[in-house]
Amino acid sequence: MRPLRCVSWALMVALLGFAVATYPGLPGEIPVHLDASGDPTRFEVTTPMSWFALSGITLLTFGALQVVSMMLPKRPHLFNFPDKDRFLALPAEYRSPVIVEMQVVLEVCTILTLLTLWMVQLLMWRKAMGADAGLLEVAPFFGFLVAPVVLALLTRVSSATDREERRWKARVDA
Repeated sequence: MRPLRCVSWALMVALLGFAVATYPGLPGEIPVHLDASGDPTRFEVTTPMSWFALSGITLLTFGALQVVSMMLPKRPHLFNFPDKDRFLALPAEYRSPVIVEMQVVLEVCTILTLLTLWMVQLLMWRKAMGADAGLLEVAPFFGFLVAPVVLALLTRVSSATDREERRWKARVDA
């Protein structure tokens, strides 16, 4: 298992473990919606559904990204990026290095998404316990960092496509 995938699995397990460990100590009401400054705008009675809803969403998102990553070798058309047509034109034997880069992008996207949802879960817990948000007040804005980072990483996929296209054409021309 690649290191990035290990990090994403560790984050997912830690988030679920945190949710389970903190549930018994929650007060009667917990915040279920936060505004842009991290302040609660809606509370609900503490139930397994109200507390574990974010964990469920996180698990579904994580699972979907893992499935897409595993399917890429056989279904690379599932990954969308600007040079997709050039990539799909490559013979199968030249696609593997590009697919590895696609999987790296998905793993980084998974980690950033999990970190964002982790921060929201921690913020919800802190607010439920009556504590200050502290550094977690940046949680609502952290998610906005995901898109630029993923877009920057997509250049790696495009570069790998360029490399493999040149390698393929050099072999054809030889």
